[in-house]
Amino acid sequence: YLVIAGNAAEFSATYGFAPDLEWTSGSLLNGGETVSLYDPGLIPVDEVSYDNGGLWPSAPNGSGPSLELRDPALDNSLPESWAASMITGGTPKAVNSVFSSTVPTILITEIMLNPLAVDDGDGEWFEIYNPGSSAVDLNGWIIRDDGGESHTIDNGGPLLIEPGAFRVLGNQGDPAANGGYPADYVYNGITLDEGGDELVLSDGILEIDRVDFDGGIEFPNPEGASIQLINFTLDNNLGNSWSAAGAREPNYDGSAGDLGSPGSLGADPTLPVSLAAFGAHGGDGLVRLNWSTQSEIDNMRFEILRAEAEDGQYLYIGEREGQLNSNVRTDYSFVDRLVTNARTYWYKLVDVDINGVRSEHGPVSATPQALQMPADPIGLPGEFRLYPNYPNPFNPATSIRFDVPEPGNGPAEITLSIYNTLGQQIKILLQGALESGTYQVTWNGSGSNGEAMPAGVYYALFQTGTYVKVLKMHLIK
Repeated sequence: YLVIAGNAAEFSATYGFAPDLEWTSGSLLNGGETVSLYDPGLIPVDEVSYDNGGLWPSAPNGSGPSLELRDPALDNSLPESWAASMITGGTPKAVNSVFSSTVPTILITEIMLNPLAVDDGDGEWFEIYNPGSSAVDLNGWIIRDDGGESHTIDNGGPLLIEPGAFRVLGNQGDPAANGGYPADYVYNGITLDEGGDELVLSDGILEIDRVDFDGGIEFPNPEGASIQLINFTLDNNLGNSWSAAGAREPNYDGSAGDLGSPGSLGADPTLPVSLAAFGAHGGDGLVRLNWSTQSEIDNMRFEILRAEAEDGQYLYIGEREGQLNSNVRTDYSFVDRLVTNARTYWYKLVDVDINGVRSEHGPVSATPQALQMPADPIGLPGEFRLYPNYPNPFNPATSIRFDVPEPGNGPAEITLSIYNTLGQQIKILLQGALESGTYQVTWNGSGSNGEAMPAGVYYALFQTGTYVKVLKMHLIK
């Protein structure tokens, strides 16, 4: 980290160490300011225009906290990418206090809005599910709506939700009084208004999930039954993704009363294939699709669909057999060779269960491209070499050139991939066997799904069996 301060003496007295640089004029105004960073050639590298209102956090307005970027991978021009520091004075020369390297995925999957067997004040509850691969501690998380109701979870210790597990949170913990549902945690200060309300789950910094139900306009609004997410791959903030519970499941205490499946999958929703990753990578005359599942239930096969536009017609091009039932990670791949270089293709993955129920994933995109091999009047390269990318800084694209020497035992296996500053792989530009020669590939600043990457520093990693080299690249906007 590099720290730049307006007054080095005051900074040193406050933090106990000297800043790396001191600027000589200007200040960071509480009411809003633009901070720009230029390289020695006066080429803009980065710029942030902050404010103290609107969507920008207001606490850093001279009240003690600094303004911290939530994650270096986020677009720092957007106010929602920033938060007030959790430490007064901020964290100069250290990791931002609001930063988390992994954002958990927790889904709201069932809600009891209008119980009949007991009063709303005792019988309201909601269920959450962890589709991830790691346990998540809910202690300190916030339940809220958009109207001012809020509750911070205080379990007196960890409140873990394990991978593939459910938790039930309700307003009454006694099964004899709440209609018989099993409450893992009891909250207060939250009401679920069946006439229309919001249910928002936050980890204290980031909004993790929300459901904006509307009192029966698009969302089901039954009496004496919960509403259940039909399929856990669906958008749970859409009314047609939900249905009214049709049975009282065994997790309820007793056979009579309200309908629902608190803390269990139940008979109505379908637990889908739990997809851990799905990406597409372009090569020379091919696109390679890779995907992984954490678990599969009743999964017969995966169908691969392709289109030439994101909103175009997706046509079947092949399939892979599923595992039927599995609770371990399974990796899959599919190579599409019926493609043309320099044309972008879009792909969807469809898992089909034994009942013919289809669930779509994606789309993702990739652009196959021919490797450019400039003429070399001197002859074939004598060693592996990775040249500096050009241009650098760049926008929108940069070229990466490398040498492959004469092979000793056949073509060399090459991987050229892009990483961000967190060490996360953004995209594989090239993966395969190459003959001796000088090659050039282009990165257009996109990720593996075709999404535009934010401005910042990225690294190109060139790997063979005996040679590894890294390039530092600056993407500017």
